[in-house]
Amino acid sequence: MSSRLVIDGGGSAVRARLHGDEVSTVELHESVNVVTVARSTVGERLGRLLDRLPPESGAPAMVLAGLAGAGTPSRTADVTSRLRERYPASLVHVVRDIDLVVSQLDGPGAALIVGTGAVALVPADGAEVLVDGRGFPVGDWGGGAWIGLEALRRGLRHHDRIGTSSLLLRSLCVELGLPTDRGVLSALQEDGVLTAQRVARLVPTVLRLAVEGDEQAGAVVDAAIKALRDTVVWALRRGGIAGEAQVVVAGGLVQQGPFRDRLAHSLATSAAVAQLRFVDPLDAAMPSG
Repeated sequence: MSSRLVIDGGGSAVRARLHGDEVSTVELHESVNVVTVARSTVGERLGRLLDRLPPESGAPAMVLAGLAGAGTPSRTADVTSRLRERYPASLVHVVRDIDLVVSQLDGPGAALIVGTGAVALVPADGAEVLVDGRGFPVGDWGGGAWIGLEALRRGLRHHDRIGTSSLLLRSLCVELGLPTDRGVLSALQEDGVLTAQRVARLVPTVLRLAVEGDEQAGAVVDAAIKALRDTVVWALRRGGIAGEAQVVVAGGLVQQGPFRDRLAHSLATSAAVAQLRFVDPLDAAMPSG
């Protein structure tokens, strides 16, 4: 029997890693956020993901699933039931995606996830301090969807001021399949709904232009880095951690090298942060709490 199966599901993708005699990792580029995606659809997507694992790998002793939005038993009951049905001999835990990151803290500090969304958590005296994670479009400052939307807003506003499209706006319109600046909102909608996933797909274009020196794209990335730093610092302050804090960071956006480097520099130079580590949620061993 393999030791454990860890599932990390966010707003744009879900991954699973089977830890045993050999390690197998699989990925599916679909959202499993249990707030924004129908529970039956989440279960179906998890099933397709797990079907990709090697058939000879056997059943894990423990299944640990961290899913975006999994904050209450009512949100996780269907997923828990499906996982127990699939792995009847396994111990099943379904937690929030950030709990997989928090479990890798080995001292006072904060966990930060930066993917499609953004949220920081500080465990404090049996309670917790949660900063942001409010969801797109009202929160998740500095996350992928926020960056995509902010880039579009700035590009469109610049067009309104001078009457021509900047390189940033032209590049984003190409990504959206638009010939001009008109129709942006419609292009971002799926089934009539403005989706975080669609907006977050613009991030690689924004980051590429920022690296190439585009002023508008650089300003968007600067604003995202500042927002994320503020989120962490506020979480530590509200959690009563004055100094010597450890921060662990995970998420799809920090897989982008230039963005990761800039975020690391910003956090490491904060007086509130003494130690910074980037971690993989799939390496979590036990559920937080």
